[in-house]
Amino acid sequence: MKNFYPVIMAGGRGGRFWPMGRKKNPKQLLPLTGERSMLRETVDRLEGLSEKDHILIMTNSDIAEKVRCQLPDLPEENIIVEPEGRDTAPCIALAAAKLYTRDPDSVMCIMPSDHVITPVEIFQSALLKAGELAQSQESLITLGIPVTMPATGYGYIKLGEKLTGDFHKIAEFKEKPTAEAAARFMASGSYLWNSGIFIWKSSVILKEFETFQPEMYKVIRQWLAGADFRESFRTVKKISIDYAILEKTAKAVVCRAPFRWNDIGSWKVLKEFREGNAQGNVQSKNVYTLDSSGNLILCDDDSAVAVIGLSNIAVIKSADGILVCSLDAEQKVKELIQEMPEKYQ
Repeated sequence: MKNFYPVIMAGGRGGRFWPMGRKKNPKQLLPLTGERSMLRETVDRLEGLSEKDHILIMTNSDIAEKVRCQLPDLPEENIIVEPEGRDTAPCIALAAAKLYTRDPDSVMCIMPSDHVITPVEIFQSALLKAGELAQSQESLITLGIPVTMPATGYGYIKLGEKLTGDFHKIAEFKEKPTAEAAARFMASGSYLWNSGIFIWKSSVILKEFETFQPEMYKVIRQWLAGADFRESFRTVKKISIDYAILEKTAKAVVCRAPFRWNDIGSWKVLKEFREGNAQGNVQSKNVYTLDSSGNLILCDDDSAVAVIGLSNIAVIKSADGILVCSLDAEQKVKELIQEMPEKYQ
């Protein structure tokens, strides 16, 4: 598809992965699951599907230079720096305005920069299939992942009327559920995980912004006319694309996409993703343990780390920070670092 334009959202702050993830070195820039950063893996996953000059990166000023260094093969003008974080709706609106100006027939594919997706062939096939539907119809398509466990950390999509092939109308979006609700969703077979990957024409999403977010659209119209976005971006409503558009529109469609997907949203999830040793510990080099099992122990320098008599614990050392916490409590990491001085964040 010559008018296919991936848009990679890479503006996250990385709080859940402190101390390796910092405001100026967030999760998407880290090699958490391999030798390449998650951002680099995301771009490489598009190889053969899109021209490099069609890929837009939406990021923030704290990490813009690092993003450029990691992606020297992308045109510098394709790395768009948001002046401040305003959630996903303004990010997508700005990308849509830029792409529509460049190509009124552009089909956008919006995706996060920090997910693990395999195999690439099935991923690319799903994107092309959704892109073809988006090109021929005024649909706002979300890729939905088959539910394999009653996860409470993911959003869910309830399937509505079947359209064609793997496409259904969306009956309802469900936020992160309780364990009981997640078990019901899985047992029903009527739900998919919300991947946060969206495909639609730039012209269609701009019309939906005009309909459902008229105040924001006043600013979008300025961007379409060529106005500088750097000051006006700060004035738009801070809101997610789900709340702004997808939960209101009648054009929402989900495509069942059977690739393996994980958003690696926490240290605990990373531990489960990586292979442990005989004691169930996932650890880096120079880690020494005794009577300890089921831990995540990582150090990104040459320091020796010793752990004795601990289980289900995260021990993470990076730069001037050390985290020690129960893997069952690590969702509070982001909350805790807000109490730290700026230099440690």
